[in-house]
Amino acid sequence: PDNSNELSLMKKGDYSVHVFIEEVKNLSLRKPDTQPLPIIKVTCFNKSKRTSKPPQECEAYTFNEHIYFDKTDLSVDDLDSSKILIEVYDYHDSEKEYYFGIQEFDFEYIYSKENHYLKNTWIALANPAAKDITKVNGYLKLSINICSTEDEKVELNPDPTIDSSYILPSQIKTT
Repeated sequence: PDNSNELSLMKKGDYSVHVFIEEVKNLSLRKPDTQPLPIIKVTCFNKSKRTSKPPQECEAYTFNEHIYFDKTDLSVDDLDSSKILIEVYDYHDSEKEYYFGIQEFDFEYIYSKENHYLKNTWIALANPAAKDITKVNGYLKLSINICSTEDEKVELNPDPTIDSSYILPSQIKTT
């Protein structure tokens, strides 16, 4: 039978989400002569966790931080509506309209990928709550793995030997 059009079906059960925040670069300056102090907030299963604060203000920083979320007994409907929200903002100015970028991933999008992960991927940071929603405010490199108790765990680590892919938020138009 031809299964090429079949989505990878997530079954009810226990799931782990592993988000590996690798680095940010080319962050836009909010005020002249003031470098940002980037923080990344990850929300999943109605829980939020943040990266640690860099030791100094910078427009580029390597975090290499692992963030984990676990949830037991998820229904198929729960999985279908579950999302991972990534928000990148300046520690000095955490109002949503001034965020560098906000990106949301559906579980199905990640889970349908080979080995259920998005690996070493750059995301162009744009803020849908800003005055100019099409402006790229920097880049975030991350990896995300979603696995059930039946799936094989995948190591998420920086890998400079592979060509990273890029994701552009939908409001960014390439011409």
